[in-house]
Amino acid sequence: FADHWSKMGNEEMPMKDHMMKMEGTKEQDFHTTLSSSPSAVHEGKPFNLKIALHDKSDKPITDLQVNHERILHVILVSEDLEEFKHVHPEDAKNYVPKAPQNEFEIPLSLSKAGRYRVLIDANRLGNEVSATDWLSVSGTASALLIKKDLASDKLFDGYKVVLSVQPRSPKTGEEIRLSYSLEKDGKQVLETDKFLGADMHLAIMSINLSTMIHTHGLISAIKQNPSGEIDAHYTFPFPGLWKIYGQFQHKGKVVTTEFMVEVAQGTMSDQMMAPHVDDHEQ
Repeated sequence: FADHWSKMGNEEMPMKDHMMKMEGTKEQDFHTTLSSSPSAVHEGKPFNLKIALHDKSDKPITDLQVNHERILHVILVSEDLEEFKHVHPEDAKNYVPKAPQNEFEIPLSLSKAGRYRVLIDANRLGNEVSATDWLSVSGTASALLIKKDLASDKLFDGYKVVLSVQPRSPKTGEEIRLSYSLEKDGKQVLETDKFLGADMHLAIMSINLSTMIHTHGLISAIKQNPSGEIDAHYTFPFPGLWKIYGQFQHKGKVVTTEFMVEVAQGTMSDQMMAPHVDDHEQ
């Protein structure tokens, strides 16, 4: 199985805020405006990603709270689903909080030409908020090819990671358990370090990147979970292929995992749960 789309190539794309909307849900009052320095982002070249946060009245958002040890979590995924970054403004060497703190900069370099989906995840007065946008990277682009890979047993940085999905045939509208089992040098990893205040950080996204969420996994109590598995739960809103990036930390090393799952249609209709992404220029 392979899906093909044409990339943007060298065409530059204005970076405006495009909120992901689901039928029957209320749009969050949390918007982003992305820009960059230099203004044209080129593959393999360093740049600063600039993020400005505002509400629906275009007023600056200044009530962010630290969530999982960072004021802002920024996740970038290339349109072919092969390049993944989870970054934060505070990680920059020259980071200095600004007042009002609604504008942020993150130094970056992206290896591929084409489009990247950018997820901005934050916390406002105890409520998690997020927004998504597209970032265009110029350079030599190739045809967009996404390969179906449902392998549940993989190696990442010397760690054997097995992803178990329960129920084994996930459907929309059902809460799905994602359970990660870790092994190093032939031995089960029973305890991991906290990574940004969680046992695991996950980015779950539909294959066309119309939906992307940032969530977390938790190690169950040892008596209930002697193998040290890390569990997360998610209800997939519509059927199809989904990509899941997971990050855990062991002995000071952060390991990034990636898996795909295929979700079948459940009880809710496609019409009710289909995503709508407004990517038209305004």
